[in-house]
Amino acid sequence: MLAPALQSHYDLSLEGVGVVLASVNLGVLATVLPWGMLADRAQFFKELSVPFYGVNRPGAKVSDGIRESFWLQAMMAGLKAVYGSVKSLGESDFTDDLRKFDVPTLVLHGDDDQIVPIDATGRRTVKLVKDAKLIEVEGGPHGMCTTHKDRINTELLKFFQDGGAATGVRQETTAAGRA
Repeated sequence: MLAPALQSHYDLSLEGVGVVLASVNLGVLATVLPWGMLADRAQFFKELSVPFYGVNRPGAKVSDGIRESFWLQAMMAGLKAVYGSVKSLGESDFTDDLRKFDVPTLVLHGDDDQIVPIDATGRRTVKLVKDAKLIEVEGGPHGMCTTHKDRINTELLKFFQDGGAATGVRQETTAAGRA
């Protein structure tokens, strides 16, 4: 769930709100983000970096530079584009698309994602995608590609080297680099 502080800050009642993403309820995300962006976009993105990177968790080591970079990237994106992407994701159901995957699939998800919780997405996704492999990154927030970059890179490299570890298939390459 998105940080409760954001909900109270923008005085939003989220009772009964429900939006589907891959058969998942992401109503909080789809409701709070647009309101916050419209109310005070700059402050909203500063506050969003806290749950995004897990800054509010004991022992979190996230620099001000990382948070400022997040803010700068968010502010450089056009408001219409950011609002539209959040709205679109919140209104889309990817269930049928996920069921059609027929390639080795790795799902990396932090077990402490406060933006898109693992129970709502990561664990459900691997049930929909045939032979998908889920790697739960312990303590991983939504921004785990920054906070846990070494772990993410290790898992990705292993998956690619194994030719898609989810299926156990390994492709041997020739000197030219092709299978």
